[in-house]
Amino acid sequence: MQKVAKRESWSSHNIFILACIGSAVGLGNIWRFSYITGLHGGGSFVLLYILAVLFVALPALIVELTVGKKLRTSAVKAFREILGTRWWLVAFPLGLCLLVLSYYLVVMGWTLFYSFTSLGGQYVPFESAVGDWALPFGGLISLMIVWIVARIDIKSGLEKVNIYLFPIFFASLILIFLNSFTLSGINDAIAYLTTIEMDALLSPINILNAITQAIFSLAIGAAVMLTYGSYLKKKEDIFHSSIAIAIADSMIAIVGAIVVFTVTFTFAIPTTAGAELAFESLPLAFLSMPYGSLIMSLFFLLLFSAATTSAVSLSEVLIDNLRIKLSSRAKAGWAMLVLLLIFFIPSALSYSPIASDFMVDGIPFLEFLDAHIIGRFAPLIVVASLIAFTWGWKGCKKALKENVPAPFVTPIYLMVKYIVPAAILVFQAAEFLI
Repeated sequence: MQKVAKRESWSSHNIFILACIGSAVGLGNIWRFSYITGLHGGGSFVLLYILAVLFVALPALIVELTVGKKLRTSAVKAFREILGTRWWLVAFPLGLCLLVLSYYLVVMGWTLFYSFTSLGGQYVPFESAVGDWALPFGGLISLMIVWIVARIDIKSGLEKVNIYLFPIFFASLILIFLNSFTLSGINDAIAYLTTIEMDALLSPINILNAITQAIFSLAIGAAVMLTYGSYLKKKEDIFHSSIAIAIADSMIAIVGAIVVFTVTFTFAIPTTAGAELAFESLPLAFLSMPYGSLIMSLFFLLLFSAATTSAVSLSEVLIDNLRIKLSSRAKAGWAMLVLLLIFFIPSALSYSPIASDFMVDGIPFLEFLDAHIIGRFAPLIVVASLIAFTWGWKGCKKALKENVPAPFVTPIYLMVKYIVPAAILVFQAAEFLI
């Protein structure tokens, strides 16, 4: 009982909600959601994404927060209590967290680099930036920022980052969104994001991508929400908070997509431009607008603030579990730094003057890590985590009854125990077979 009493807690419930939204809202909403939508059917993918949030990610979020709140401990100890001798399975969500953070910091460094260069109204082509050391250096600075925040307690570190950066993110997004209505492509963008095509809607690959994007965006399966839930006090609300978090996350993703596709249609940029859209195509379009240099600066500030709030949430998971063994945040911070560098260095250097030495199967190490490791195994790790929570822990349904209105307990429990894991596995198998 003494160890439980020493568990940190949020300053207020509103701070908890803000931190969860800050964790969920990241590069996945503005950068990844837009280019994935462009590659997988426009409005059809948006509808699939909304359904995936409603029927997959939201129930999973409620369960993961409930587990964290009930057990009120680190992910390692939670899995030990849930699974007993099979507690070592926690290595998979923690490993996912480590891998995602290692390359997320690299992309965060890109946003930092372009935030500074855009202040002078200039755009450095991405290919030119790769030929210099600026992008890896930006990643290194991002790593140091997250490392410093992680070493501080949650009230002085994690909470303060969200309190100060999320308003900057939100204000930047609103300003850019309002500017979209001055561009000729706004109607085409809205039409594109609301047009449903049955072939795209029924595509197993599109469905799996929508599920993956939903769980990735809401940080399901990497022990983030388990950790955040563990900082909640006994009487704090989970059900309504989860709904608010999911709605905010989805709305921001859709608003971000409207911004991106308004620019793409205005300047005839292909909707299938892919991952390079944010760092190559859009900046050039911004510079062609009235007040374009200001809009471009706001856009990259938006990306950097979103990336930072998400990155610190991932680092909190690692720090929280490492300090159990190392007795302090400071020591845990050093251990996390060493672990991150193992994967951060090849990811960062795969976009540098020596990039050719960090290619795997003909693509940069970072892209290989994202597509072939994270992309393929993250959904399976989510399935394993949800099975652990519902099949491995007999107290799951009882804990849900304490945190969820009675009519929703059984549907959420059955959804997460049976339907969500089965759906992910079926569509994952379908992707391999097609």
